[in-house]
Amino acid sequence: MYRKVDGIEGLVSPLLESAGVVSHFFCFRKGGFSKGEFSSLNMSFHVGDEEGDVKRNRDLVCRLFHLDRLVTLKQIHGNKVVVVKEVEEEREGDGLITDLKGVALGILTADCIPVLILSPERRVVGAFHGGWR
Repeated sequence: MYRKVDGIEGLVSPLLESAGVVSHFFCFRKGGFSKGEFSSLNMSFHVGDEEGDVKRNRDLVCRLFHLDRLVTLKQIHGNKVVVVKEVEEEREGDGLITDLKGVALGILTADCIPVLILSPERRVVGAFHGGWR
């Protein structure tokens, strides 16, 4: 289902939303602070965009959704899943899983798809990069 939150556009899953356990949002690239060829809500530090603009884009998303922190990956098109037990610096892999509150799991996509899973009983969420390989 399409949603727009303070100029940031994206999608939410009615099924995940109805569980009432986890907030989620699949952001589009419109909006944000990046300039030039990256003029968008670019969230990746690994494509040549200005680090300060990427940090501002990430801060914007965290502020809009009342998040303490956004945890992402340097994605490797592999099968490594990282269990987030504490908020640390960016990790390497293609999946994140956690039961921490106030922490957003972020997956970056271009020609791949994001996958979000939820265990409502255990209050655990996982975000995965569905790669093209």
